[in-house]
Amino acid sequence: MSAESLGSAAPVYAPPTPVAAFDATSPEPLPAGVTMLEASAGTGKTYGIASIVLRLVAEEGLRIEELLVVTFTEAATAELRDRIRRRLRDAHGLLVGARVAGAAPADDPVARHDAAARAA
Repeated sequence: MSAESLGSAAPVYAPPTPVAAFDATSPEPLPAGVTMLEASAGTGKTYGIASIVLRLVAEEGLRIEELLVVTFTEAATAELRDRIRRRLRDAHGLLVGARVAGAAPADDPVARHDAAARAA
């Protein structure tokens, strides 16, 4: 059976459109909407996902409860959760240290998120 014999209702396969190399640390704004990161083992997916989460919290002011981060195994989930927590904690520590030195703005999203979490 050919596509021509099925008429216009036949689905047409379109290969994925290649995109430029993804760099979560780029100064460019993150893409809006859903971000799917698919890559082979050992390519930095966990680092990339943790960077995206950090940027969404710090730059977009999102709360961690507003994000859905998914991975495949329980072990990968535990590692990802730990990496995200460390990235957020490290960024917060840098901002607090900079604020003490007079360099950071008094109202930053990471500090706001941390204060809300401590109050809850």
